[in-house]
This record gives sequence, structure tokens and C-alpha cells, in this order.
Amino acid sequence: MIALVLQLALAAPGDAEGKLEAAAKLAARQEHAAAFDAYRALLDQGIDGRDLRYNLGTLALELDRLGEAVLHLRTARRFDPRDDDVRHNLEVALARRTDRLAGEASTAPLFALGEAVPPAAARFAFALPLALLGAALCARGALERRWLSIVVAALTAIAAVGGAVWLARRTFEATREAVVLAVEAPAFKEPNESAATAFTAHAGLWGRVVDEEGAFVRVRLDNGLEVWLARAATAVLP
Repeated sequence: MIALVLQLALAAPGDAEGKLEAAAKLAARQEHAAAFDAYRALLDQGIDGRDLRYNLGTLALELDRLGEAVLHLRTARRFDPRDDDVRHNLEVALARRTDRLAGEASTAPLFALGEAVPPAAARFAFALPLALLGAALCARGALERRWLSIVVAALTAIAAVGGAVWLARRTFEATREAVVLAVEAPAFKEPNESAATAFTAHAGLWGRVVDEEGAFVRVRLDNGLEVWLARAATAVLP
């Protein structure tokens, strides 16, 4: 919420705050379509964050626009992976999808770790042990050699773990995801419209972008299957 407030302050103050208040009032009156458009106008204005994406995703869910619901709720989860409200609504949206993937999920451990750790926590896990290690080295004159070696070894090990967490988060943030927005979209085996199709994808199906070619993106689904989808039928998470 703080980040959203700061962005509102940096944007055209009166206009942005007025749109946010108007959107909230529309949502409170159950005018879901109008509220969605009002929040969307804020996003188009360059304002983004967990709260805005959560509101957009929740309203899209109310409107049964599953593609947009998954898009915005997955984006909200990137901002705050530990938020229970975001997680719950995303699970509801995913459960409503038409597509059911065969096979087991094949999420890489590094990606799963990066997805689960909030951005601030990843930075803290990496920076704090390094800062303590630097402080210990600066204070080496006040410590016995044996204790200094133990402290340095322990902090180095902790810093290595923190570095792995930070790297996992950076890897996750660098991974682009595509969500199907169209009601139906052919999932091609090759990047052209005359290619054979693996299946018909439906709104809300998402995967990690692994390649792009012309008007198509290649996505890897949770079960490891890779297909080509038309850009026009999808949206890519920022």
C-alpha cells in the first residue's frame, strides 16, 4: 500500500488520487466493470503495485474474465508472494479455468524459491550477512584470532545462503510469463498459424516465456510442455 501511495504522490496528484477514490467507490457499490476500468486507467497512467493489481485481479474474477484475473493476480503475487488474499483469489481463478494440465508440475527449485521470497526479504538476506562480515573484519583487532576465524566462517556461510536466495529472486524476476487472455487460442507446435496444434488453450492458462518469434511466443507450461501462442491472444507479465 505504501508503494502505491508514493506512486500516486509522484503522479499527477489530484488526478491519480481522484481516480483511486472513484474506483474504490465504484467497487463498494458493486459496479465491477466500471471499477475495473477506473483501476485500469491508473495502471495506464504508470501506477502499479500489489494493491492495484490485487483489485484489478479480484474485479476481473467477479466479471468472469479469467485471463485478466490470472494476469493481475500473478503480477500481484510477484509484488508480495506471501499475501494470503492474493494467493487465495489466484487459486480461485486457476480453479475456474477450462484447461487442466496432464502430468506433474516441473517447476525448477531455483524458480520456486525465487517466487516464494519477497523482494525486500531477498535483498535483506544477502545484504545483512555481508554487512556483518564487513563489521567483523573491521573489528578484528578486538577479537581473538580463533573467534575471528569462527565468526568470519559463519558469516561467510550465511552470506552464501543469502546470495543464493537473492540470486533465486533475481532469476524469478527476470523470467517473463505469458497468460492467455482470449477465450480460446490454438496452442501451436511451431510458430506459424498453419502448424499443427497441440491443443486449444483457454483464458487463464499461463506459462513461462522461453522463446519469441514474430507474432508468437513460446511458453513452457507447469507440466513441462512447450507450445507456441499468438501474441495477440496473450499478455506478458511485466
